[in-house]
Amino acid sequence: MKTRPTTIAATLAVLLSLVAPGASADSTGDHRVLVILATWGPQPWPAEDVRGVVFDEADAFLRKSSFGQLSLHGDVTPWLSAYAQRPACPAPIHERVAPGLSDGPLEAARSAGFSPAAYNRVVYVVPRTECEWNAVGVAREVLLNGMLSAWLVVHELGHTYGLAHAHGVTCVRAVCSPDSYGDPFSPMGRGLVDFSAYEKLTMGWIRDVVRTERTGSYRIGRPDILSAPPHALVVATGSGEYWFEQRLDVDPSGLAVRVVEPDVPDDDLAPPTRFQHDPMHTGRNVVRAGEVLRSPGAFSLRYTPLADGSADLQFAWIDRMRPSRPDLVAPRSVRAARPFRVTWRTNDPGSGVAFCAVRLDRRLVARAKGATAAGLVVPGVKPGLHQLSVTCTDRAGNVSAAALRRLRAVP
Repeated sequence: MKTRPTTIAATLAVLLSLVAPGASADSTGDHRVLVILATWGPQPWPAEDVRGVVFDEADAFLRKSSFGQLSLHGDVTPWLSAYAQRPACPAPIHERVAPGLSDGPLEAARSAGFSPAAYNRVVYVVPRTECEWNAVGVAREVLLNGMLSAWLVVHELGHTYGLAHAHGVTCVRAVCSPDSYGDPFSPMGRGLVDFSAYEKLTMGWIRDVVRTERTGSYRIGRPDILSAPPHALVVATGSGEYWFEQRLDVDPSGLAVRVVEPDVPDDDLAPPTRFQHDPMHTGRNVVRAGEVLRSPGAFSLRYTPLADGSADLQFAWIDRMRPSRPDLVAPRSVRAARPFRVTWRTNDPGSGVAFCAVRLDRRLVARAKGATAAGLVVPGVKPGLHQLSVTCTDRAGNVSAAALRRLRAVP
């Protein structure tokens, strides 16, 4: 009797995958994929079922989500004897799927007449090994560990295209904890609905998002339709970069909110996003028509969907707090007419620091973006006593108290 592929729901119920570094971002074009069925004996799925999952279901999803800019075609091997026994679980490596899992299948495929190097991607489908994770995607390789679904194929290919997990926060009885797969509206989270505007921009499938630091009204469209107006509104704040996108392909429909998290060093993936569950505290994952989202001490945003499928977003800063006084490090004595360096750090958790201004004797001599500067060069001054000051302005227009330093310029 044939064993059918694991369903998406069943896959999600036992989700556990390994994100490996080394992803590449060649996420457009007609990608030729080699699917290697590798085993030490068990053959959990017929080859035609695997072909249907990869080259029918996953391909259809990627074609639609990429607006025809990415597609999959290729070959599925028969089940090949690639391991002498059930493999132990090797430690992951940066450049590829660990050799203990991939070398045997590659050699078996070559012996069967296939040339793995001629394909854009290689997908290893294996019975359950001793590894606890369900799948891994790294560089140009994907390995499915005893699991098979279109969602899992898309998810792991997403890692090879440079995407991190789409995070969220799960709350149970007022106790909240991070969830690496917490985004219900992205295959990089737990939903096979569509990629987010942030992910589509990362992969080069869209280019039209509007970024602003100003109060005003902004028109956006939808990330699942390739047409004007922009696909998302992006707002930088002191607590992170917010991405607002209109999702009419989910139930209930509305405005989805994400925050870009800090980049993870050395993983070669785009910074992850954190989906904002229940942003209005109404039990829904979206902002609905006419609702006003408020980020205390930062901004407000009113969502107004329009009959043509676009939406107006009325954005306003509500930050009334000044940035902290800059922590200034500067010399007390300098050589006259020679440039010198100053460093400072400030903080603004609301709208975030837009820029800092450096003045010598009340004359503006330098200006730097952001809340920190490490070794900003200040022009030289005439011999004598001078006063150096640094003030910082946030995106809402609030100005910090000045950090002052008296310095002497000597001949």
